[in-house]
Amino acid sequence: MCIIAVNYNMTSKTIIFLSLFSLCLSSLEAIEIKVATYKGNVTIYEINSFEKIIDLKSKIENLQKFKISDQELYLKTLRLDNDKRIDHYEIKTESNLTLYVISPDDNDGDKWKNETEELFGSLKGNPFSQPKHQIKITVEDKKKINVLFPGEVGSFYSLERSENMKSWFAPRILIIGNGGTIKHTQQTSKKHYFWRAKKI
Repeated sequence: MCIIAVNYNMTSKTIIFLSLFSLCLSSLEAIEIKVATYKGNVTIYEINSFEKIIDLKSKIENLQKFKISDQELYLKTLRLDNDKRIDHYEIKTESNLTLYVISPDDNDGDKWKNETEELFGSLKGNPFSQPKHQIKITVEDKKKINVLFPGEVGSFYSLERSENMKSWFAPRILIIGNGGTIKHTQQTSKKHYFWRAKKI
C-alpha cells in the first residue's frame, strides 16, 4: 500500500505525487501465472506481486482442491518458499510454475512411489530424481524368482525374456505402469534367461 502526503498548491510536488501514484498503481496490478500440475493440466492464476507464495497455494486449493500442505511449487528447479513474496522470485506475467502434489507414499509429488524410488536409485524427496529403468531379480524360497522393474504412470510395457538376447519371448504384455514396482513371478528353471522391459 502507498500513502502519499502532498501539497496540491505546489506544481513540482504535484508532479512528484502523480509519478509516485502511477508507480503505486503499477505495483498493485495483478499478474497472470501459469501453474502446471506435474504431467497434468495448466491453470492460469491471477495474483499480485506483493502477495506470498502461500496466497497462490490458497488459490490453488480453492480451485483445484489440493490442500496447501500437499503442494510443492517450483520455478524451474527452484522450490518456492511459502513465506516469500511473488516478486521475491521475480515472477512475472505468464511465468510458468510447476505444481507437485505430495502424498504419504509419494514424498516429492513426482508420481513415483517412495519404495520404488528407493529400490531403483532415486531420491524420494527430489522430484527431479527419477528411478533408473532397469531389471532387478530376487529369489523367493529357492523355487521362484521375482522380476522387478519401475513402471511409469500411464506407460505401457512388455516384459520379455531370452536365452541368447536374439530371440525374445514375452510372458507378460500390455503392463500398465502406476508409478510403483512391477513384479513378475515365475518358477525357477535350469535355464538362464536375460530379461528386459520395453515401453510399447
